[in-house]
Amino acid sequence: PRNWVVGGDLGVAGGAYTLRAEAAWLDASPFTRADTFQLGLSEEFNWALGIDAFPGNSDTRITAQLTGRHLLDADNAVDFEDIVTFIGDIQKPFVMAGRPWSTKLRYSERLDERASYLNPELVFLGWEPSELYLAIHLFDGTYGTAEGFYSDYDSFVIGWRASF
Repeated sequence: PRNWVVGGDLGVAGGAYTLRAEAAWLDASPFTRADTFQLGLSEEFNWALGIDAFPGNSDTRITAQLTGRHLLDADNAVDFEDIVTFIGDIQKPFVMAGRPWSTKLRYSERLDERASYLNPELVFLGWEPSELYLAIHLFDGTYGTAEGFYSDYDSFVIGWRASF
């Protein structure tokens, strides 16, 4: 469905830190009705508060966000009507044996339901624009959450990616 979106954001930078706030209202977000399993439409409000940091003016980058998604008039919905999540990542480049590497850690923790995601990664950056990486994806959560579905499907990944 088509819908109207009204939103805005605000950011304040100071030294090694950037604080951010974002909000958006949508007039017609889709959801599934529990009684008929048919499409319903609800107004929705989304928000995020975040910080980006380079502590000690180093190459280490830390991003942390608290986000919310709220269906405002989704009576009798199968979908979660209110979702609040703490998400972020930490990235630290380093040099080993004269070659560039990076460690990354992505994480997500829902605060309204038990749902966790953790993704540590080791990346070799020495063949630019290619990256070789080792990663683990760990999921844990309650029934009905994506993390609950994937909790039996944790994975170890060896991969290649490139940016051109």
